[in-house]
Amino acid sequence: MTPPPIADIHAHPSFLPWNAQENPSQLWTPHPPRWNQHRWKITTYAQSDFTTMARGNVRLLWTSLYPLERGFVPDARLLGSKRLLTRVGQTLLRTSKERLRFFRSEDYDYFDSLQGEYEFFAAGENLAHDISSNQGEEPWSYTIGRDIQHVNETLESPQRIAVVLTIEGAHAFGSVHPARPPKTEDVLDRVDRVLGSWDHPVFCVTFCHHFQNALCGHARSIYAPIHRIFDQSDGLDTGFTEMGRAVLDRILDLDQKHRPDRIPTRIDLKHMSLAGRWELYQRIEDHNRAHPDNPVPLLVSHFAASGNPKTIPDILASPHDSDQEYASTPGVFNPWTINFCDEEILRIHQSGGLLGLILEQRILASKRELRRVRSVPEKKYGRPNPEFNRAWGELLLNHIRQVITVCRDARKSWYTRDPQSAWDLLALGTDYDGKINVTDAFPTSEQLPQLERTLVELLDQAPDRDDLLLGLDPDRAARKIVFENTRSFLDRHFRTVPIR
Repeated sequence: MTPPPIADIHAHPSFLPWNAQENPSQLWTPHPPRWNQHRWKITTYAQSDFTTMARGNVRLLWTSLYPLERGFVPDARLLGSKRLLTRVGQTLLRTSKERLRFFRSEDYDYFDSLQGEYEFFAAGENLAHDISSNQGEEPWSYTIGRDIQHVNETLESPQRIAVVLTIEGAHAFGSVHPARPPKTEDVLDRVDRVLGSWDHPVFCVTFCHHFQNALCGHARSIYAPIHRIFDQSDGLDTGFTEMGRAVLDRILDLDQKHRPDRIPTRIDLKHMSLAGRWELYQRIEDHNRAHPDNPVPLLVSHFAASGNPKTIPDILASPHDSDQEYASTPGVFNPWTINFCDEEILRIHQSGGLLGLILEQRILASKRELRRVRSVPEKKYGRPNPEFNRAWGELLLNHIRQVITVCRDARKSWYTRDPQSAWDLLALGTDYDGKINVTDAFPTSEQLPQLERTLVELLDQAPDRDDLLLGLDPDRAARKIVFENTRSFLDRHFRTVPIR
């Protein structure tokens, strides 16, 4: 019996092979966690190589192309040792010290890196790979989707993975450079070259990432004490720049003046500052009210809730995102503004959007909640402890419950969605191979079927089961999260003329 398919709307299978200057066949080479590596706080193994995804029956992937930001390759003086910097780079990036020097040099260009990673990834398309020593098993391959029909055709073949292209960070269009500040028209030209001329469409762009991109400010994502090495202060929490608004307009192309025959590209809100998000919500909502037959959906490819019930203006008006706030919060959520408050969940749902649940530990949980979950042993009396998977699954259930409850109990005049349709809002956006500290029970794509089974069990046994499920059975609710909602979202929007 063929296992049910899994979809992941945010992972980086090409990040390590591309930056290590390997060949496309390395996209299929597994580097699994050894010994207790899946419980380390620093990820040194592969989480989403295509062999691992195939073993987890991940059949639908939104792959994220990401030019490594200079901020992640600090000056050796900050670490006190060139040898230490080299060791860190080689361990985390599988690359050489010469390559690290290149990333810090003026020769390194984000747009060139984006082009190179795309060509690297496209070169591996449709190449067959054996993932098993079993001679009778058919080889696997991946195909980059051109539209929803092409994706559906790929999914009909049981051992092919359908891939949708995305880009993480609009710095990829060359909006910032240490020696050659770009002109707006040059950045817009690069946007047109990528979104209008590539052989495969880019479905969404995560507009911001961890560092200054000269387009829009980013939310804090790096914790003490390493925030002193990876300094995010430049551009932190700021809004859109004039160049940023021009690039945003060109990516969205709402009047279809620049790319009339191409699939529209969506904006991913993850990593954007709350000030930037607030401007974008108002911009998109104005468009959607004026064009009800062609609404633009808002999406977050790797999402977590903050649990904050305040309005967006109130949050912006008060201090936020301190290490003290994270350490002392009494609830289960990480309250930083990289995560999304209750009002934002409603605005994204109202737009017909999508939220991909991330698997990063500190983004998912407060310090207090994370301490509780980490205390659950993986084994008891030498045998697997069933409470281990449940404990880590509860981190995701917290966010599922928050989304459903916020939508179910909303009392806003502008919010008109059927509360039960909140179950259409959730997906998986693991951020595997984004160099994150993922949940210990589900360290790679191979464990995603187990995650689905854990969610079914937790939903079935939830004390608020009926109020939470809103008439769905637990199996259907979990299936919607791990596959159906992603496919339905693509069915509506991964086409030249989106449908409602």
